[in-house]
Amino acid sequence: MSHISSTPHFIRYDATKTGDIGLELPIHHSTANIITAWLDRLNAVTDIEPRAADLMFPSLSGFGPAARKPITISGYHAVYWRWIERIKNLPDHIQGPGGAAETFDRSRLRLYSWRHTYAQRLSDNNTAPDVIQELMNHKRFETSAGYIRINRQRKADAIRIVDRTTIDRHGAAQPPHSYPAYARGSVATPLGLCTEPTNVKAGGQACPARSKCGGCTYFRANVSHLPLIDAHIVALTTDLELARPIADTWVLESLTAEISSYRKIRRLLADTKTRLSPAEQNEIDRATELLQALSTAPAQAPLTAVPLKLLPLTPKEA
Repeated sequence: MSHISSTPHFIRYDATKTGDIGLELPIHHSTANIITAWLDRLNAVTDIEPRAADLMFPSLSGFGPAARKPITISGYHAVYWRWIERIKNLPDHIQGPGGAAETFDRSRLRLYSWRHTYAQRLSDNNTAPDVIQELMNHKRFETSAGYIRINRQRKADAIRIVDRTTIDRHGAAQPPHSYPAYARGSVATPLGLCTEPTNVKAGGQACPARSKCGGCTYFRANVSHLPLIDAHIVALTTDLELARPIADTWVLESLTAEISSYRKIRRLLADTKTRLSPAEQNEIDRATELLQALSTAPAQAPLTAVPLKLLPLTPKEA
């Protein structure tokens, strides 16, 4: 970290891992005040090597070439853990897996845990996925999603938003009148939702239409399913071309009809979205982006002997 601006406040830093130089991270004015106070304290120290005087964290070495450089990573960790040990007011117990209380262990407060906490706090404050991705300096949001757990309410809200665009295979609007009843009466399929009772009861494993959703009365889809439908159209089109030299006519006709059915559904979904206001379309896009990121995010790492935890504290001066 090398520079603190005036207003708005940000930290300018270099990300050596990705090779990005001069990145700017917005920070709250309270954080900027703490950093400014720290820099004021540094300016009052008289025995700092002059060539290291402008560093936010100068080396702990008081002599030699090292004194002219920033503190080393190992040195920073050593200072960090001494600070953690000096914090007096930490909880004795926290909520562990499954809701059971367990003894709080200071060793869980690893330095990297702050990055996970930062991402989680952004998510909890309904920050847009693309903004989280940028602030975390990730190339894809799927990487950022691995740092956070989207709470159940946010997922439910996103699903309710996209459900406004739910249609059947003919384009007729099918928004749920009662969300709990809708959730109980439908089951997810690879390309949308199914409301066929026997298939719902079997958890999607008893489809009488053999998963040919585009031709089924019970099929429902909304705009969040568009990427899946697009990918399926591409896959079916590829199959059709590969099957032409080897398959009977009825096979080719079946594939052609199925492709047409999904192209029709795709067009109907796009038309449904265009009928919304710009504000509604933006809300739909954000909800869709969240749901798609959740579907492609890497699985959470399994619990280890010392699992990563959100830091359950706002540190105060020891």
